[in-house]
Amino acid sequence: MLVIDIHGHPPFLLKGEESKYVPPKTQEAVISEMVEDAKKMIESMDAAKIDIKVLLPFGKDADPKFHYSEKDPSTGVTTFSSNEWVAKAQEKYPERFLGFACIDPTRKEAIQELEETVTKYGFKGVKLFPSLHHYEPNDTKVYPFYEKCIELGIVAAFHMGCTRHSKIDRLQLEYPLLLDALARDLPELKIIICHVGRHWLQEGTLVAFRNENVYVDISSLHVYCAMMVHPIEPSTAIKRIVEILGDEKILYGTDNTDQIMNIFFIEGLELGKEATRKIMGENAAKLLNLPLGS
Repeated sequence: MLVIDIHGHPPFLLKGEESKYVPPKTQEAVISEMVEDAKKMIESMDAAKIDIKVLLPFGKDADPKFHYSEKDPSTGVTTFSSNEWVAKAQEKYPERFLGFACIDPTRKEAIQELEETVTKYGFKGVKLFPSLHHYEPNDTKVYPFYEKCIELGIVAAFHMGCTRHSKIDRLQLEYPLLLDALARDLPELKIIICHVGRHWLQEGTLVAFRNENVYVDISSLHVYCAMMVHPIEPSTAIKRIVEILGDEKILYGTDNTDQIMNIFFIEGLELGKEATRKIMGENAAKLLNLPLGS
């Protein structure tokens, strides 16, 4: 069975939460640490039987909060941006990693940056973070950016749902219903609602139900289902989402929780062999235009 994790990230430590972070002292160390971290990710993937992990960067605004794009004043050494880290990992291990870019579409150079990342690195999509970059995803001012996504044939994955970081992003811009008008206006744009909208599972599911071009990834649902005012079991939530959407619009993802959200958990839901096969990899392969034998 082909297993594609549609929602992974480069390794990250949020500043203030790490205990033993030591900045690399040379640019050679930056590269060697990237390789070692990528190897550790592959070990985790192998244990979880993940064939391919799609890596989603954090973006220029958030990078320094996770020690990316960080310059050590004592040495002058600068770490990779998360976009660069993803590109390097994909280049080093092309059979295991695929990259998306993370770009603020409101920036005047956004379309050019998008085209460069796709043509230069072969990225398969773009991660969009409306709450971080403070724009409504259905604002027509950013439609030219989406139209470039359509032209390039890439996927637009939207971070949706509540986070704890009120100093970083804006909660009202993480509401999945904001994607409904966009999906209707640009039916050729392939949209992923990350985490099914997190705490707004109902809204995320209904947007995908209403719009043929919208998919949902189930990454980290075991975390967000437990954080709801009325907690629900992630297995119950996923089964219900499959009942509503069918098995062709749901994408397996981990959010780097490979040892929890994995094939063993999904198989335990007893969705049937065909549905499990589609959710674990076939749907993502079709969406990303990959051969099913990858």
